[in-house]
Amino acid sequence: IPDASWYGKPCKHRFFLCLRRLFVFYLTKLQAIFIIKPEAERMWNMNFFRKLERKFGKYAIPNLMYYIVGLYIVGLAVHLVNPMIYYMYLSLDAGAVLHGQVWRLITFIFVPYSSRNIFLFAITLYFYYFIGTALEREWGSNKFTIFYLFGVVLNILLGFLLALLAVFLLIRFALLRPWLTR
Repeated sequence: IPDASWYGKPCKHRFFLCLRRLFVFYLTKLQAIFIIKPEAERMWNMNFFRKLERKFGKYAIPNLMYYIVGLYIVGLAVHLVNPMIYYMYLSLDAGAVLHGQVWRLITFIFVPYSSRNIFLFAITLYFYYFIGTALEREWGSNKFTIFYLFGVVLNILLGFLLALLAVFLLIRFALLRPWLTR
């Protein structure tokens, strides 16, 4: 774990110190996996990806960004027809997923954030396509698919964690100030 200072700025609070240390620690681990380093440093990473490619290589999705951009366009069409469909049936809602609406684990990904402005949406899609295809050319379909799915899984876990945190904060508030919750 890195030292107490982060980019030369000392931490004043213990909580922020722990957050900064964890952030830098895990960021360096992610960089070690997904960024090209000298051969001695990346040997473990390449062995890890070789094992994954041997085991799950047949499930790699070539030209993944074509499918993602296409699903973003479908998501925009659904959003333009009726914006409430996203909130009622497609968004990541932890309570709804726990009650059996498991399709929300996938569908929340394909609804664009910048759907109000069509020009901004087109620029965003071009950016996704440009960056995604460049990464896929550099890394290969297998590694890019793993990278994208890793991001999706982290997104889902953070969504559930934030929902759980919101419930804990609400309970804590109700216990501390019961006269305000009546």
